[in-house]
Amino acid sequence: VGTSPDSAAYVSAARSLLSDGSLVRFDGLPLVEQPPLYPIVLAAGAQAFGSDPLEAARAIQILAAGLLAAAMVSLCARYASRDPVLLTATAVVAAIGAPLLHVSAMAWTETLFVTLVAAALYCGLALLRDPSSGRWLTLLGILAGASAVTRYAGVFVIAWAVSVALLGHWRSPKQALGRAVTVAVLALGPLVAWGLRNVSIGVAPLGPREPADETVSQSAQNVVNALVGWAMPESTDLFTGVAAAVAAGWFVVAWRLRGGKATAMLAPMTAQQWLMLIALPVGYL
Repeated sequence: VGTSPDSAAYVSAARSLLSDGSLVRFDGLPLVEQPPLYPIVLAAGAQAFGSDPLEAARAIQILAAGLLAAAMVSLCARYASRDPVLLTATAVVAAIGAPLLHVSAMAWTETLFVTLVAAALYCGLALLRDPSSGRWLTLLGILAGASAVTRYAGVFVIAWAVSVALLGHWRSPKQALGRAVTVAVLALGPLVAWGLRNVSIGVAPLGPREPADETVSQSAQNVVNALVGWAMPESTDLFTGVAAAVAAGWFVVAWRLRGGKATAMLAPMTAQQWLMLIALPVGYL
């Protein structure tokens, strides 16, 4: 598995956790700029496999990537089609996507984070379909909280999860507020505990932060450029790219309409589900 300065911080913190129960980086400083879940997972993996955390990182990255592909297939099976060909295509596209392969080859948090976000998305959409479900509510809060202690950007996932709980019972404000508070407590608990730990050692709750060097519009443009770059080679011209996207779309439609009869969606998306499906990536950006 590949490494970087961030990887060194994660792996050394995991080694420190196994050694004396503390989260200390290779330079002797406590881990504060990065959340603790990934080093904890590395330490648990090393303990389970009887290996060093760096060696365990390879298996953990593979496992997380496999779980992410499974989450994508589960979403497709629930909200699109259980057609074996489409499910297989979904699994293949998810597993061999350039972004996933890139981050999974490194001892980084991205693969675990995206897997947790995908699982939270599944639970959130299920909660909107069954707003009274305590199981989906609890899982949503736990997964949102886990994402925030994997990458601090997960605070946006927490905000999204609370919004889902509110939207599920929007006709009953009192009930909606109670369920939103439940999600917030479950999700914010680990992050608050970590923040208090950091404050206790004399640093900011989420560690020292440098001022942003990009505007929101610049960040959004960089995201678009990265997605386009991952989807097609730099040499691809606009016409070819659009034609490929249209062809892929028509293939899916033709497959769904084969034999002159559409394959019915198993669980058609409601307006609330579409709203929150769109809100999650937009909020993260």
